[in-house]
Amino acid sequence: MKFGVIGVGNMANAILESILDNGVFSPSEIVLYDPYSKVIDKFVSKGCFVADSPDELLDRSDLVLLAVKPGNIEQALGNLTVNTSGKCIVSIAAGISSGYLKKFLCEGTYVIRVMPNTPIMVKCGATAIAFNDGVPEKYWNKAVSIFSNAGSVCFVDESLINAATAVNGSGPAYFFTMADEMVKAAEEHGLDRETALILTAKTMEGAARMLLESGRSPSELADAVSSPGGTTLAALNEMKNSGFYEAIRKGMAACAKRAFELGK
Repeated sequence: MKFGVIGVGNMANAILESILDNGVFSPSEIVLYDPYSKVIDKFVSKGCFVADSPDELLDRSDLVLLAVKPGNIEQALGNLTVNTSGKCIVSIAAGISSGYLKKFLCEGTYVIRVMPNTPIMVKCGATAIAFNDGVPEKYWNKAVSIFSNAGSVCFVDESLINAATAVNGSGPAYFFTMADEMVKAAEEHGLDRETALILTAKTMEGAARMLLESGRSPSELADAVSSPGGTTLAALNEMKNSGFYEAIRKGMAACAKRAFELGK
């Protein structure tokens, strides 16, 4: 099986690194296309092949990762002349439905929608994959292995993948933003930036592990830290009164709405 990648940006770069590290495909089985990529030469030096066009890439590939921005889908697929029947497209474009993608592809082309996130870059990704019973097992298993080797995978109906985008796809930015504000606040209280950053990041990492391994809900874990009349409860009450909780819900709703707006 040959694996193609259309669009070799940051996310595809991380996915390709994981694929090669875990032996999901060998370099000789990988075909790339991106005339604007700044990292593609790195994979050429490892033995990957670069196609001159999307047509050539699809002609040489069986399973293809479509890793272009939603607004560039038509540019990537709009002028295809190659027969794509029997091939499988794995799309990570936010909001773009499998039905829309199939408009550019021959009848009998399979499509899998996936929403990964940037922690794939450190082999700790959280990826949502849309169920698709019609995809042959050989493609489905390979597609799942690509992302399961770079973190955790969850399966959702395609109708819910925009909701998943608001959780895992955009979620890292929520935590980065919260971390940035925590570091700034710590500096205001006298901590140096490096200390504040380490304490913040390791606290997030530890809290995430507790959430995954303790078997307790997020609210139960928060309650366990919050003694009556204590410091944590004072912080949480102030955050709630300042609209922090509602801001999270509204932000995620805005994210899902934007994914629907991008969708076709």
